[in-house]
Amino acid sequence: MTATRDLPILPPSDAKAHIIGKVRKAKSGKKVNKKQKVWEFMRRNRTFRVGDMMAIFDMKRSYAKWILWFFKKQGLIIQLFSGKRFEDSVYKVVRDIGVKSPNTIIKRR
Repeated sequence: MTATRDLPILPPSDAKAHIIGKVRKAKSGKKVNKKQKVWEFMRRNRTFRVGDMMAIFDMKRSYAKWILWFFKKQGLIIQLFSGKRFEDSVYKVVRDIGVKSPNTIIKRR
């Protein structure tokens, strides 16, 4: 029987690197922008805390406010809970438009 110290150490998967906010490249070889990474995070978690999103992607408060405004304006997310601090607010994805993040404001019907 082999000891655990003899087992190889595997590098983290691409998905884990994506979760902790490291630079990831798309299949085309281009870097994935921060808005796309945030959208993938929101789709994956469905309900998320703003503080968690800010910590994972190392983003400033102003960018977090802008990105949440951007997705709320399109009707993709709603706010479930508003804490005393902005970081404690909880949001939920209500409309999933697919893997690719929207680049422009989608007009509501």
